[in-house]
Amino acid sequence: MKTGPGVTRRQNPRGQGGRLRAEIVDAAFEVLDTEAISDGVTLRAAARAAGVTAPALYAHFANVDELRAAMRDSAFESMVHLADEAAAAAADPAGELLLRARSVVDFAVAHPARYRLMFTPIPGSSTEVGERTFAALVDVLDRCVAARLSASQDAVTDAAHVLAALQGLAVTRTTMTEFHWPALDVAVRDIVTRVARLIPPPMV
Repeated sequence: MKTGPGVTRRQNPRGQGGRLRAEIVDAAFEVLDTEAISDGVTLRAAARAAGVTAPALYAHFANVDELRAAMRDSAFESMVHLADEAAAAAADPAGELLLRARSVVDFAVAHPARYRLMFTPIPGSSTEVGERTFAALVDVLDRCVAARLSASQDAVTDAAHVLAALQGLAVTRTTMTEFHWPALDVAVRDIVTRVARLIPPPMV
């Protein structure tokens, strides 16, 4: 369904309020991608992009923080889904870690504003989705250790370092675009191998 300024949206059938909520979140992402900063996402802008009235939007989101929190959760879910798909091709846990890491960086580079929103504090919102995502990273590193593919002695700390390194990699790739960076595959492999203490070189 086409949305945007000047577009009149047809009302969903009764009982499909969840569909409207999802459409509002998708429209808000369009605003975010255009404005490039989360402050650019307002209830008015989201309603206009979705082609709905303010009362229809308020039925799902009481304020802009609730909308941004829903967007953040949706972005995390999308990134995790892509990482799960990529990880299916791994030959071992270390390969899975590398494929998941590359998928995260790919997502961040393709959707820089959404990635920044994912790590932006939102008053009153839950961090459950983000915490679950980090727990999955710890889990795969734990499995690397169990398979003797990592020398890590503290999977939680090393996973946090991996996350920080990937975030730094993603940010520099989207802001310092004129620098002659190593190929992304090489950068991800080098960074994750060192930070996660992978041994021997992973198979992907």
